[in-house]
Amino acid sequence: MPLSRYKFKANPVNENIMKNPSYGVKKVEPKEPTLPEGFSLETDRRIQSRHDTSSEPDEHYEFHAQPIPSGILEHTVVGKAEHDRSQNYFRLVILLRILN
Repeated sequence: MPLSRYKFKANPVNENIMKNPSYGVKKVEPKEPTLPEGFSLETDRRIQSRHDTSSEPDEHYEFHAQPIPSGILEHTVVGKAEHDRSQNYFRLVILLRILN
């Protein structure tokens, strides 16, 4: 493909642009810089209110535990050893059913 096939013709240059570089360019007035504003966050208000209330003396709080239900101490608790024994029992029952 020869390059001669891709010829283009440029438009003539406006001579006024060469004489006066500001020709055709509009003058834009500069804008005033943006003034920064501080944030007004809800968390700041909460922190401030906590500091205001922290100056007050705290009331003394004493922890009182609830009594343990008596039924827990009377019955035995099923532990891991009893659980393992029950699983072994069920395995034995299944094995005997398969053999019969």
